[in-house]
Amino acid sequence: MRQFHEMKFLERTLSVLVAPAFFAASCPAMAASTGYITEIVTNPNNGAVNFIVNGQRTDLPACAYGQGLRWAIDGTNALAQPTIALLLAAHAQNQKVFVQGLGSCSSRDQPNVEAASYVALIP
Repeated sequence: MRQFHEMKFLERTLSVLVAPAFFAASCPAMAASTGYITEIVTNPNNGAVNFIVNGQRTDLPACAYGQGLRWAIDGTNALAQPTIALLLAAHAQNQKVFVQGLGSCSSRDQPNVEAASYVALIP
């Protein structure tokens, strides 16, 4: 009976380890960048907040071709306000940031700029 439970445990463990790898292979590319914010631009017509991080990016999605350093945030979303405040503080203090993208461009804000998923300060 113990062997049966050990086998079931191994099957469940293997499925937990293999499933994320399978789904990650089918997900769109999500870019990441580490560097300093060199520009923050807001658009009062649609609420878009675009910013540039001067570091190298990885896995740029096809929709963001030609906009390799630029990121977008929907400034009309109340949940984005803390991120925008963090961007402004990081820029004012010349603090390094890490940005992770969503892997897609926001057609509402700017169709050729990848939407930022989250931003973190780098000590």
